[in-house]
Amino acid sequence: MKFKNTKPFRPKKQRVPRKPKETEAKKRQFPRIYRRITENPEFVRILHILKKMTIVSIFTTVVVLILFTAVDLYRNYSKNQQIQAGRQKLIHEINIWKSFSDKYKNYKEVYFQIAVREFQLGNFKSAEAYLQKTLFIDPSYEEALKLQRELENK
Repeated sequence: MKFKNTKPFRPKKQRVPRKPKETEAKKRQFPRIYRRITENPEFVRILHILKKMTIVSIFTTVVVLILFTAVDLYRNYSKNQQIQAGRQKLIHEINIWKSFSDKYKNYKEVYFQIAVREFQLGNFKSAEAYLQKTLFIDPSYEEALKLQRELENK
C-alpha cells in the first residue's frame, strides 16, 4: 500500500567539521604576550568585609528609621486621644450647662459658660450667639466683653 505525498526516508548526512585554514587559525590565536591579573586574597577579604558592613549599616539605618517613625506615630496617637477626650469633656459640659439654661432663663453665667465652651471647641458662631444672650442680660459683664473682643479677632 502506498501513501500519497510521502517521501522515502533518507538518513541525513553527518556534517564533518572542516579544518580552518592556517590564516584563520592565526587570526584566532591569543597574543603570545599577555598579562595575568592576580587576585590578592587580602584585597578580596577586605572587599567581602566591606560588603557585609554595607549591608549591616543599611539594615541598621532602616530599623532605626522604622523605630523613630513608630515612636512619632505613637506620640501623635496619644496626643490625638488626649484632644478627643478634651473635646468630649467640653461637649459634656456644654450639655450640662444647656440643661441649666432650661431651668434658669435669666442667669448670665449659664450662657457665658456655654459661650466659653463653644469658643474652646472652635464653634465661633454658636459662641457668639450665647455671648449675645449673656450681654443682653448684663451688657457690662466684664468677662463677656473680653470674650467678645477675642471673638472679633478670630
